[in-house]
Amino acid sequence: MEKLLKHSNRLLYICFGLLLFGCSKPTQADLVISNVNIIDVETGETYKDQDIVIVGDSIAQIIEHRPNQNYISAQTIDATGKFIIPGIWDMHTHTWWGYEDFYPLLLANGITGVREMFGNMDVVNEIKRLTQNDSLIGPDYISAGPIICGDPPSLRSCVVAKSPEEGREFVRQHKADGADFIKTYNMLKKDVYLAIADECKKQGIVLTGHIPFDVSLPEALKQNHKSIEHFYGILEYCCDTLGLAKIDKERKGRFNYSEYIKRAKHVFETYDESRENEVIELLENSNTWVCPTYTVHLGYMRTYNYDLDDQRRYYLPDYALWSSTDSVLSKTDSINLKVEQNYYNLMLKLSRKLRDRKIQFLAGSDYCNPFTYPGFSLHEELQIFVEEVGFTPLEALRSATINPAVYFNLEGELGTVEQGKRASLLLLDRNPLDDIRHTQEIEGVILRGKYMKGDSLRTVIEKIAEENRRPKFAPTLKLLINEKGIEAAISEYYRLKKEQPTSYNFNREQLNSLGHNVLGENKVDEAIQIFLLNVEVYPDYGNGWDSLGEAYLVKGDTIKAIEAWETAIERRNYSTKKRLEELLTNYKEK
Repeated sequence: MEKLLKHSNRLLYICFGLLLFGCSKPTQADLVISNVNIIDVETGETYKDQDIVIVGDSIAQIIEHRPNQNYISAQTIDATGKFIIPGIWDMHTHTWWGYEDFYPLLLANGITGVREMFGNMDVVNEIKRLTQNDSLIGPDYISAGPIICGDPPSLRSCVVAKSPEEGREFVRQHKADGADFIKTYNMLKKDVYLAIADECKKQGIVLTGHIPFDVSLPEALKQNHKSIEHFYGILEYCCDTLGLAKIDKERKGRFNYSEYIKRAKHVFETYDESRENEVIELLENSNTWVCPTYTVHLGYMRTYNYDLDDQRRYYLPDYALWSSTDSVLSKTDSINLKVEQNYYNLMLKLSRKLRDRKIQFLAGSDYCNPFTYPGFSLHEELQIFVEEVGFTPLEALRSATINPAVYFNLEGELGTVEQGKRASLLLLDRNPLDDIRHTQEIEGVILRGKYMKGDSLRTVIEKIAEENRRPKFAPTLKLLINEKGIEAAISEYYRLKKEQPTSYNFNREQLNSLGHNVLGENKVDEAIQIFLLNVEVYPDYGNGWDSLGEAYLVKGDTIKAIEAWETAIERRNYSTKKRLEELLTNYKEK
């Protein structure tokens, strides 16, 4: 019945459009996508030869295309033979710390929305503000605040809740700060997790993230844990849970990669396939979604192969490559690699059964973990859905379009190409229902009503990759600092940049890394000179000012450190804020 009503409504829109053409008054529009084939991601139907009339950031009308249309439009795109789908979402990202560099990659790959899985709330709110007033061209952005973990935390960036009341307070604080949902993590104790879940219900905010080790899958589902990330908690439910609890009890200190390998190995060795039906029934009877992030599991497997020539790395800035090129893992550690492969294959096997039983899936990449890349990896995730799990291309499309809209309770605004919905759309050269890889053949991206040509978006990121393929200048400067001193090195920097501007990669992160390298050798004055050079050449680089302040603090010049850090915050480096506040407090006390 719902499908019948949907088709009836679409016919009404078409008939209404035909009536409009009978009138003398032309249809006003800001943008018209003319003669396009619309893919309905709910039904799988393709509506051929349609005109999408966009006013502001919304789809005003969808009208059957006719020659000599009576439009007055600021821009008309001839989409004859093209296909249009809703803009796609990456539902597991880590964006805030590099959004200015990541956004071009996302847009060039047709990503019009991201779910940010944790963030510094000063930066998160700034991203939202800049996006809303069009000062920043970027995808829709829905974010958690800092991750809430137990003691010791799995990640140093987590906030630590040691008691139920601390957990409740973090929920209240994160909501007040503007977080859209709450993310929990591995090391939370059960009583703290249950308090967090209860407070989320009281505050009317979504609970999601990792199911803590101390909490079972049924317990988490009972608390309306809205999405399960990376399959954690699902596979574990099918293994010897008492043995797993023993591994966790024997752990000393922070949870790390070797501890992850121990757990994954135990899961595979004690996996009980007979429990899978129980897991499926638990998920069927819940409102919980599964965001498997297959790509991040593949990424960790790829870290065992340093020879892997992944050209996508050149699109990323240096500071984001720590997890894609540098690794503590040994290339010869075949045992750990086998554990990763076994765990991944279990994921795929159970995923196929979940798919057959219509469990709700979300597509997410978890960039920038090892060998995961903003934009690119979401398309790889969709391919895995189809080629490894057995999804149809339509089902894979849903995981990145209508499913995120339903997940966020925004299906009235997003997720399908319909009148009244937000005009964030992806114009493709070929039909993705024929081959999911066609989501990468992007003719154009419509972001909240603004059209961006695919070729132009790709040109931007190809220039980035071209520069990143050039030799780095930092080793040359480091050699000169050691042999001839800092002044000779800075003079050579200016000479090279003037006389050989395309021979080297002169990005700002290199100068920053060089400065920290020199600072680590206790050459404080030389490091200050490098950081001063960086902020002179790149005055809007907040991280450069932050590093300069750090060097001044090492030198003992508190006044200049404060001045540099205040400038860093003005340049939107909000991670400096807490350190500056502590420094100012200590300075005033002295």
